[in-house]
Amino acid sequence: PPAAVRAFRAADSLFAQARDLAGRAAANQRLGYVLLETGDVRGARERLSLALVDAARTGDAAVHAWALMNVAQTELLVGDRAAATASLDRAISLHRQTGDRPGLVIAEGFLAQLRLDLGQHDEAARLFAAQRAAFEAQGDGPRVLIALAAQANVAMHRGRRDEARALLDTLEQRAGSAIEAWDASLPAMRGRLALADGDAAGARRLLREARGRFS
Repeated sequence: PPAAVRAFRAADSLFAQARDLAGRAAANQRLGYVLLETGDVRGARERLSLALVDAARTGDAAVHAWALMNVAQTELLVGDRAAATASLDRAISLHRQTGDRPGLVIAEGFLAQLRLDLGQHDEAARLFAAQRAAFEAQGDGPRVLIALAAQANVAMHRGRRDEARALLDTLEQRAGSAIEAWDASLPAMRGRLALADGDAAGARRLLREARGRFS
């Protein structure tokens, strides 16, 4: 990351000298993302603000959309869910405008998790279902499994235990050789289901199994 920070800072300086606003927008969006990944939220917000201004001036909707997604991440880190929701809504609109399918899927995934955190379970379920459908269409098996787990989690929040159980069964069946990656998560989620079913002994057994695999 330090090397990436230096590289994007240098790129921004070069684009500034050339008065290339589109280049500066792209460089600052990437720099903002890298700074966010290193934990420099303040620095990330400053660079992303610059990216948004220059992307708006040049009409670069693609860079604008990705910068808005990163801004939403910074807003979530400071607990401003309303602002994050607004940023993600705008990013989704721009991704649709530009036809950026990967960006749209990622943005909708962020928004789905945010809706779930806000207790908006029906909307979260709709968004996660759309995300899974997109991953299915792309043939992206690992991300399909992640989407199935997210759908199961939403189903549990909605009190739909049979639906959650069926989704976890589907995840387990489709994981194949990748099942080891879910060795801890699946027992933990099934433990939650057992507890909701009133099976305290089963829940304890599954959660002990999950803890053992996490350690």
